[in-house]
Amino acid sequence: MGKASRRKQKHAPGPSPVERLRQRASEMFPGEETVVVTTPEGLPKMSDVLVEFAQPLLAEAQTESDYRAAFALASLAWNLAMVPFLKRVKCLSELIKITDRANADIAWDLIQRKHKLFSKDSRWVLDFEITNQRGGWGRVNVLWTVDPKELGDNPLERFLNLK
Repeated sequence: MGKASRRKQKHAPGPSPVERLRQRASEMFPGEETVVVTTPEGLPKMSDVLVEFAQPLLAEAQTESDYRAAFALASLAWNLAMVPFLKRVKCLSELIKITDRANADIAWDLIQRKHKLFSKDSRWVLDFEITNQRGGWGRVNVLWTVDPKELGDNPLERFLNLK
């Protein structure tokens, strides 16, 4: 067996990032038919929007863990920006209890950023997949919906792994 064949065997391709998101969507909504479609023409890709939205956090991320935490906090803040004010305050109070005041302050700043720069975008982030590529972090895929009921009652659970 040649060197290239051994390398292919070692790194047998698994499911693509999009397929992993489809699988997680099916797990989020068991028993329901889950349809994952690409972004409609004329609408910016949610992954591009989320990267731009999270830029203040991503600029400081140095490790894979930092990068994933930045997207988790940005996704949470994005969704909180669209919930009624009192529920938002309650969720931020819970965030302080779970993590710390600094994360809640960052989330608050991101919520303001959402209102200022992305106020017309009413999509809700359900999940994201980050793939690393040679030379750094390359691709982000985002699972999103326009129906906030699909997030469930506690938006903190989805991005802070509280289940």
